[in-house]
Amino acid sequence: GVIISEDQQGIQMLSDLKEGMDRNSVCAGFVARFPVSYAALASDFWLHDNFILQTRTNVIITYGDTEFLRGFLIFLKDTLVTWKVWVMNSEWNPLSLRRHFILHSLHGALIFPHYHEEITGFRDFVQTANPSKYPEDDYLTKLWVLYFNCSFSEADSNKMENCLPNASLEWLPGDLIDMAISEYSYNIY
Repeated sequence: GVIISEDQQGIQMLSDLKEGMDRNSVCAGFVARFPVSYAALASDFWLHDNFILQTRTNVIITYGDTEFLRGFLIFLKDTLVTWKVWVMNSEWNPLSLRRHFILHSLHGALIFPHYHEEITGFRDFVQTANPSKYPEDDYLTKLWVLYFNCSFSEADSNKMENCLPNASLEWLPGDLIDMAISEYSYNIY
């Protein structure tokens, strides 16, 4: 089966997918277009919920942008859907959805990332970036205050004090800074 977002991007993907399926003599058990917004999806909750649970299709291809997939997965979070293989595009970050326990609903999910070359110099940048080196970057300053217990000097509000020596972004949790440039981090950086 195929589930797409009810927008131009979803319709284009469906057209491309059907072309490939026709070329390889593959058919879909169903094609469903779901609303892009979570609010619209939630208003038809029982209709969509029963449809997904009752379909006899074993493989479901789901395609949409980050917001569509997030809404769709939040919609499914209370539904344990088993005996189905989910194939999804990877334009979203499952780490950001951990608090919803969303991935527990998708037993058998396959998420295909796009391959990206390693970015030359990125690892060195992450290891050496700090608020002193990039004083205009407020985000770095906030990270140093939050994770490295730094404080601002009373004499100079732009100078940081009491920081751990040689503090580095690479010390931060992996869901904040991904040194390996995984698919999820590539979309963020």
